[in-house]
Formats: sequence, C-alpha cells, structure tokens
Amino acid sequence: MSNLPCRLSFFSDMKLVPFVSIAGIVLFFTLNLHNPRTPLWAGLRTIDWLGSFTICVATLLLLIGLQLGGQTYSFRAPIVICFIVFGILSYVFFFLTQWKLSPAPIMPLRIFSDTSNLSALGVCACDALLFNAIAFFLPLYFQIVLSASPLESGVWMLSLAIPLAIVSLGAGYIMNKTGRYLEVLRIGLALMTVGTGLLISFSPDRNWGKIIGFLVVLGIGFGPNFHAPLIALQTRVRDEDLASGTATFGFVRMVSGAIGVVLGQVVFQGQMRAYFDDFLEIGIRGSLASELAGGDAIAVAEEVAGLPAMQRDFVVGSMTKALRGTWILYTVVGAVGLAVSFGIIKEKLTRDEVVRTTEIVASKDAEKGGQ
Repeated sequence: MSNLPCRLSFFSDMKLVPFVSIAGIVLFFTLNLHNPRTPLWAGLRTIDWLGSFTICVATLLLLIGLQLGGQTYSFRAPIVICFIVFGILSYVFFFLTQWKLSPAPIMPLRIFSDTSNLSALGVCACDALLFNAIAFFLPLYFQIVLSASPLESGVWMLSLAIPLAIVSLGAGYIMNKTGRYLEVLRIGLALMTVGTGLLISFSPDRNWGKIIGFLVVLGIGFGPNFHAPLIALQTRVRDEDLASGTATFGFVRMVSGAIGVVLGQVVFQGQMRAYFDDFLEIGIRGSLASELAGGDAIAVAEEVAGLPAMQRDFVVGSMTKALRGTWILYTVVGAVGLAVSFGIIKEKLTRDEVVRTTEIVASKDAEKGGQ
C-alpha cells in the first residue's frame, strides 16, 4: 500500500484516541462485571492454543496474499498464489481443530449449524466489508478527485459520522424498548445499499447537496447495523456458546473489513490499468502513466494536481470512473447483505432474556474460576 493511505489511516486512528480514552475511563467507573478471579495457570490451560495459532496464521497468510496481489505482484505470481492457497488450507485445518482436536474450541462448529446464525454472521461480514471500504475510499475520493485538503475531507465525513452516531443510539433505544431488532436491521441494510449505490453518480465536480445528502443516507443506513446482527446471533446460540459466538462475530467483522479494502483496491487498479495508453497519448510521461495505470494514483496525488489542466481533468475523470467500479462492487455487497438478512429467524427479545443471559455468563465464569 502506498504511503499516503498509511498516513491517512494513521491520522484517522489518532483522531479516535481522545474518544477511546474517555470511553475507557467511563467504563472503568461504571461497568460492573463479575470477576471470578481465575487462577493464572487454570486460565492458561483453558485457552485453545492450537486453534488460536492456526487462525492467526490463516488470517495473516490470506490477507498478505490479497494485499500483495495486484500491487507488488500479479495475482498470477507464485508467491501470491502460495500465500492465498496456504491461507485457505490453514483455515481448513483450523476448522478441523475446532471439530476434532481442540478440547475447548474458540469457535464451536455448532454455532454454524443454525441457518439464522449463519445469516447473522453473513450480514456482519457484508456490513463490515462495506463500512471499512467506504471509510477508506470516500476520503480518497475527496482528496484525489475533488482536491480537498485533509481537513476538508474530515469535515465532509461528519455528514456520515453524525447521522450514524445518532441513528445507532436511536436504534439501540428502539430495540431495548420494543425487543424488535430484525426490522431495524433490514431498514438499515436497505438504506446502506441505497446510499452506496448513490455514490456511483459521484462526479469530479463539487456538488455540496449531493455529497452531504448521500453521506447522510449512508450514515443512517450504517447506524443500526453494528448491534442488530450481534443480537440476532446471541438469541440463537446455546447459553454455553454465548461468549464464543460473540468472539466469532468480532473475528468475522475484523477479517471482512480488511478484505473489503483490499478488494476495492484490486477493482480500482484493474479499472485504472485500462487507461495506460490514453495517459501516454495526452502527453503524460511514461513513469507517471505507469504509476497511474498500476493503481498508484493515491501515491502521486500531488503530482497529478500539478499537471496541466487538460491532463489533470482527464486523469481525475479516469479516477472517478475507476472508483465507480468500486462503488458498484460495494453496492452489490450491500444488496447481498440485505438478502442474507432474510435468513435470520425472527425473534422478539424480552427483558427477562437479557437478564437470564447475563446471569448465565456470570455463572459460567464462576464455574471456570472454581475449577
């Protein structure tokens, strides 16, 4: 990955530090969790070391292979094929460990035996893939195509972040009061898909109404999707699998988010490669044309901004069309997530169920601590 996205990711993460710090302080003084004080060696013996090691290796191999493919190497390169193939084989071995070898599996396979659970995890995967990709590519569109400064880009992203936070809070309140989460989830997925589809019409021109309006729709769509799929999963898993199911949900979200950005980069690079001859014809020097056609437009954003007007307009137009391919991909992913949500079995939560679940988790922790 080029240096610019790395810097963008670094500064984006740094902006979260004050909020995460405040949240940590509040949780320290307000969150009351049952702590059984499990002895160190007893706790270490209960860890699924084989499964943990295998899933870490599998994830690293797969993500490194996807990251190298199409950027440092072609997807046909032996090193890329090896990373991806061995990553997939490692995942197969991981599920084998969970099935036969691990006495206390971190991801019990019975979680996946229920269609509703699989649908909830599928929705989680699609939402995470889409959310991380949108959060990555939208600032790049603002800064590369619209020539916005990082500050301007951050201000524009508030059009997505503020509705997301408000709707997420409101959705949690509605689910808590009514016990109905599936309707809220499907509305969010539908708006998320529509909002992503609207991005396909983005152009190299600054249209404030379009930019703000589309991001508001996206923010409203993303809002309910952080908690509702997890609730759908937790209502169907066994009591003893509640912690494992929640951990599986988080793992699926993390891996899908990483894959989403890589897939978008692959599509963007493939689209830009088609413009190589056109770049040469309009007088762009060969080295810059190669970088642009190779998908490194992000790394040469400042150089593109310094091109003559005609060349710059053509390059920016090409980037807009290439990004359009990524928006189409993510719209399809959103539609798949919406379709998968219809596999979730409709349940209505009650306050008694919430209390019961909390008590079960506390009792299980106490039992482990006493062993």
